[in-house]
Order: sequence, then C-alpha cells, then structure tokens
Amino acid sequence: MNVMKEKEYSRFKSSINSLNTGIHTFKEIATIILFNYYIQRSQRIYDTYSSIKNEVNGIFSEIPKLIVIKESLEELNLTNEIISNWIKEISLTEELDSHSIFVNNEFYKLICMILDIKSSDVVYDVNLINERFLFNAYEYVEKQDKSILRLRTMYKSEYNFASNISEIRFIMNNMNYFKVSDLQVNKMKATKIFINPSYNILERNFKNLKSSNNQWIEINKLIDGLSEGEKIVAAIPDNMLFKNTDKEYRKKLLEKKLIEGLISIPLRLFSPNSNVNITLLVLSKGNHVIKILNAANIFNNDDMKNAGLEKVADLISERYHDDDVEYINSDVLISRGSILSLQNIVTKKIYTNLENLIKLTEVATVFKGYKGTAANFREIETESTASNYYVLTSSDIQDGTIKYDSMMKIIDGKKYEKYLLEDGDLVLTTKSTKIKIAVANSFRNKKVIVSGSMFIIRPNPKKINSLYLKMFLESDKGKIILESIQKGNFITTITLDDLKEILIPCPKLEIQDEKAMAYKILQEQYIEKKKELEELKEEITSLFDSFI
Repeated sequence: MNVMKEKEYSRFKSSINSLNTGIHTFKEIATIILFNYYIQRSQRIYDTYSSIKNEVNGIFSEIPKLIVIKESLEELNLTNEIISNWIKEISLTEELDSHSIFVNNEFYKLICMILDIKSSDVVYDVNLINERFLFNAYEYVEKQDKSILRLRTMYKSEYNFASNISEIRFIMNNMNYFKVSDLQVNKMKATKIFINPSYNILERNFKNLKSSNNQWIEINKLIDGLSEGEKIVAAIPDNMLFKNTDKEYRKKLLEKKLIEGLISIPLRLFSPNSNVNITLLVLSKGNHVIKILNAANIFNNDDMKNAGLEKVADLISERYHDDDVEYINSDVLISRGSILSLQNIVTKKIYTNLENLIKLTEVATVFKGYKGTAANFREIETESTASNYYVLTSSDIQDGTIKYDSMMKIIDGKKYEKYLLEDGDLVLTTKSTKIKIAVANSFRNKKVIVSGSMFIIRPNPKKINSLYLKMFLESDKGKIILESIQKGNFITTITLDDLKEILIPCPKLEIQDEKAMAYKILQEQYIEKKKELEELKEEITSLFDSFI
C-alpha cells in the first residue's frame, strides 16, 4: 500500500470508528462500504451475490451516514488491488467480537503451523465465521502457488450474517473460497480442518451448561471421513477433557487411535480477555502414541515473555514437531479413565517416579483459614500492647518465611481461635499467581489467626517432618502437582478437596529429618546471601550521593 493510500485508509478507518453505531463492528461496516463500492464495477459479482447485495443495502438504509463515506471513496477511484489490500488489513484487524475468543493473529498462525498447510490442501474452518484463520492460512502458503489453495468454511445457520460478511472479504481478495452450512457435512472434502470454537460456545462451556458438548458433536461429524495424511485441530475448553459426561466419547477417540497430540495453550498470551483454559486437540489416523506439550511452560519462561508473540508461536510449533517431544501411549490414557487434561497426564507421570506415596490427609490435617480476609479485621485493628492476637495474610509470607512483625494486630480474637497457628504448621496460599508456603515457628507470645486466603496443613510429627513437607511442595515435582490442581487463568485457586487428595512421598522419618536439615542449611545460606546482595544494591544506588 503506497503512502497516499495508507493515509486514505487511515481516514476511512477513522470515519467509520467515529460513527459509533453500537450494532456492527468496525470490520463489518468497513467491509459493507467497500463491497457496495466494489460491486458497482463488476456486473458478474453484482449478479452472483444479489442476496448479499440486498443485505448490504439494508444496512445502508439503517445507517444513512454510510452513504457519505461511500461517496468519499468514489472520489478516490480505488483500484481492485487497493481494495484487496484494504480488505486484508480489515480482515486481520485484531478485534474481539461474539464470534472470536482469540484476539491476535499469532494464534491462527500457530494453527497453520500445526496443520502444516500446503497450497494443495483444502482448508476448512469449522463452527465459526471469523476469516482470520483462513486469511492466515492463505498468507502461510505465500511462497507456494496460492491459486490452488482451497479455503472453505462450514458454518452454523445462526451465523448466516457473519458468514456473508466473511464471504464478501474473500470475494474482494479473489481467493478460492466456498462455504457450506453445518447441515451439509457430506459436501466437505477437506485435508486440513480447524474446529474453531466461538466465544459464546466457550462461555457456555465454562459455565458447564448442557450445550457444552457442541464441540464433541462437531468433531464426531468430521472424523469418520478422515483419511491418511489429513488432519484436524480442535481448540477444546479444558473441562471437556476430564468431565465424566464426555468420558465415553474421549475413550472412543483413543481406541480408534485418532488423537495425534495435545497442546496446552497459554491462553493469556493469545486471548487476554478470556477466563477459559484451552487445549489444542490434534486428530489424525493411526496414532498409537500421543504427543503431549505444555506450551504454557514455554510462555512462562522469562526470555520468551520478552521475545514477542511470533517467537512463542514458532517455538510451540517447533517443539510439537520435534522428535524429542514427549509421548504417552493411548492405551495408558484409557486405563486412567480417558482423561485428556495435560496437567493430569503430567502429574500422573510425576507420581510414577516417586516412592512411598501416601495421601496428604494420612499424614496431616488440612483445613482452611478463617473465611474473612484482612479487610474483615480492619475495624478491630489495634496497636494496644494488651492484645496478643494477630492476623496472618498472604502478604506476610516472604521468601518462604512468615514475617511476624508485619502482621496486623487485633483487639480480641477469641472467636477465631479455631484458626490459630500451631508450631510446625504449614500455611499455603489458595489464590495467587505464585503459591506461597511457609512453616510456622518462633511465635513467642503471639496468637496468630490464619485468614481465609490460606490453607493450614498440620502435620502429624510421628509421620512427617514439617520442613521436609515444605521442601517437597516447593520442589519442581511438588510445584507440578500443585499446579495440576489450580483452577482459573487470571486468579488461580486451589480447592480444599483437591489439596487433600494429593500424594506425598513419605520415606522413614530419619530420612525426612536428614533431607529437612540439608534444606534448612541451604535456605539460611540463601537468606544471608540475599541480604548481602540487597545491601550491595543499596550501596550501588547511593554511590552517586556519596561523592556530593
């Protein structure tokens, strides 16, 4: 797009955004105006798409100001090439609407890489009218012969308007495109398919309503016709991977060896407004083992956070196609209840490498702190020396230790004594992006009430060493086990029932004591070194002032 036309496009975009119709999105309005301008120059398009033309005319009647924008375009004498470029810009605009949960294009590029789309493929987008995936598929085969790439959509009848708008965009880009309704599945002759959930379906699914089975229905419609070399990627809400209502269908997929891979997606990266966890389910024929990839671990790497979305998507694809990717046997998953949740699979794998496993509740009592938070105690906060009741919150835990001096003191806490800490108790935060764990000791005369943002784990000293238990829960394996029972994306939560069910390696007490002592020594060394570093940092920052 030359500089002149870029300026005109910016003006065009600004004029549409200033309308504030409240009915249609920028992408819909921009497409309608350009299409109305486009069909006047082509009798063939005008005749072929008369039904769309009528729909477009109806919107012009609803919003008369569109005519002014259309007339300003006519003065520019736009070529078909310019219109095509503008439509491409519009189509790839990152915009969250009722049809798309995925805000940015990198997600769709990732799907193209997982499917390994070739120009000779017939590529279908199923269940959603949002052309960004198909536009990205078209761009993905840029170095190949695009003219033979066939782009298709299978859409639900309730998405008729959105399907027409998408079709308009493909028309104006001269792309090899065709659409079928969800009632015409037998017309599909596809080699690569993306089952793309709409925002509405995901939201219904997240609330566990009956209609949440929609995506399994879509998959079931398509897998029977799957041939060698053909592939499906379905974006599946995580709770569909372990719910009992879907168990039998998941088992059939495993028995038929149709599951090629499972990729847990860092959804906060690709869709920051969503609270639904997503797993990419990759389907093809003849898979006795299944690839498993926790892409969230890639995103959590600090280097990758700063690398940009494109690098993350590239790395996820690279890891998935690498020979060293982790595998699990499909028969093993059947024996485990056909649960396809990646966290569950990885956690089970961790347990197989641990010895002397025992349920946490067999070696400790586990209960929740008082249901109130710090705010509930503000009215009875005091500085009086007559009181020795204190409230422990998650902010009072730093570097794995309890900072008793920072705790809130309250006037009277007799009615909260059920939630008092005892020497050797572990406290564990329930809601935070990072789980905090500390062992209670050195109380002096303080009576410490645990707030509702934490669990209290009270070990049986005849069975387990408190410090050993903390050491295990903070280890790499312990973290994976705790992460596997966390729910939610933005504010992760651990439930009491889930925590009670975790397994702990519990060797003889003398072995635990030995490991706990080694851990204590290293922890003390760490705290001392950190203190030295903080003093050095303070010295560096004040160095300038020392010369004044």
